[in-house]
Amino acid sequence: MLKTIAIELIKALTLLGIAYLLFKTFNFSLIAATLISAIICSIIFVLVKNFHRQ
Repeated sequence: MLKTIAIELIKALTLLGIAYLLFKTFNFSLIAATLISAIICSIIFVLVKNFHRQ
């Protein structure tokens, strides 16, 4: 239970961090930066999950 909460918190903070970087450095709109960072985060976490299974 606590491990799941910690993983979800890390995901949310990573999502917000990438969105903030895209928003500030590349002057994306906030919605576009959030969508792009969500796609990037989901790809990263799928790759990490598949790597840990092997």
